[in-house]
Amino acid sequence: MKICLISSPLLDTPPKGYGGLERVVWDLACGLSKLGHEVDLVATVGSKHPPSGRLIPTVKAAGRVHVDWFAYEAEAFNRYREELARGGYDIVHDHTWFMLPYNIPDIPLIHTHHSWLNGLQKPRDRPCLVGISKFHAMSLANHLFGTVWRWCYNPVNPDNYPFQGDKQDYLLFIGRIDKIKAPHYCVEIARRAGVKLVVAGGTFVQDMEYVRMVKHLCEKNGFPFMADVSEEKKVELMQNAACVLFTPAYPFMEPFGLVAVEAALCGTPVIAFYNGATPEVVYQGVSGYLVSDVDDAVQVLKAGALSEIKPSECRKWGEVFSPENIAAMYLKLYRAALENPW
Repeated sequence: MKICLISSPLLDTPPKGYGGLERVVWDLACGLSKLGHEVDLVATVGSKHPPSGRLIPTVKAAGRVHVDWFAYEAEAFNRYREELARGGYDIVHDHTWFMLPYNIPDIPLIHTHHSWLNGLQKPRDRPCLVGISKFHAMSLANHLFGTVWRWCYNPVNPDNYPFQGDKQDYLLFIGRIDKIKAPHYCVEIARRAGVKLVVAGGTFVQDMEYVRMVKHLCEKNGFPFMADVSEEKKVELMQNAACVLFTPAYPFMEPFGLVAVEAALCGTPVIAFYNGATPEVVYQGVSGYLVSDVDDAVQVLKAGALSEIKPSECRKWGEVFSPENIAAMYLKLYRAALENPW
C-alpha cells in the first residue's frame, strides 16, 4: 500500500526529547515500512525522513504548549492539503489533534485520536475513528454520541529500549511533570515505603507551578529531580530502575500509557494505578502490579513483591507492542476502512 501518515506540528517526528504522539507516528512509519509498504510522512520541517517514502514538511515545530493548537494545526494543514487532495494514496492516516484532513473530500481517510475531547467533534460523513486502547475507544464512543470507534495500540520500538536484567535500588517516575500524571503520588509512595526515588520528566506542560511544587517535594525528601532529560538518559534511568511508578490521577483517565511498555522492554517492572487503559499495558504479576492507590503501592513494595517479577518476562510482554505487530493491526483497519467504513 501507499500510505500517508500525518503527525502533529507541535514537535518534530520523531521528537528529540519528550514526545508521545510524534514518537508513535514515527514507530508506526518504521513498522509499516518493514512490512513492505511505501510510507510518506507529513510532519514539521525538522522531522526525520521516513524509511520508505517522502517527508512532506509543514511548519517549524511549536516546541511549546502555550500556542493556539488549532491555529497551528490549521497553518500546517494549509501546507499539505493540496498534496492530499491530488490523491495517489491508498490510505491517509491522520494523527492530528483536530482532524482537519476530514475537510478534504474524497480521500481515503482514517483518524487515530490520541487524547480526549479537546475540540473533538464528529466528522460530517465518514468517521473511521480509532482509539489507542480498548478503554479509550469505548470511552470516546460513549462521550461522542453516534460514533463508532475501533482501537489499535501504540507501537514502541524494542530497539530503542535495550533489555537490562541487573537493577539498582531506586524507583523511577518518568513522564510529563503534570497533575494528570501525578508524580507527587510517587514521592509519597517512595517516602512511605522508605525507598529511593528519581523523578525525571518533561516540562512540556501548561502548569509550571505544579512542576515547581514537585521539584520542592523531591528536594524536601532528598530525591533527585531531573527536568527535560534526553532520550538517552531516560532509557538509562528505566534500564537501571528497580521499578517504574505510573500514577495517572482521576479525573484524568489514561488512554494508553507508553511508559509502561517502554519500562517493560527495558526489563523493568511497573507499579501502576488502575486507571483507564493501564490494565491493558501492565500484565498483572508478569510485567508489574496494578494497584488501587498509594496505600496499595506501598504495600506491594514493603511486601517485596517486585522480587517475583522476572525482567525477561517484562521484555517479552513489551515486545507485543512492536512496530511490526502494531503495523499489522493497523493494516487490517486500513483495509476495513476502504472496504466497509464504520
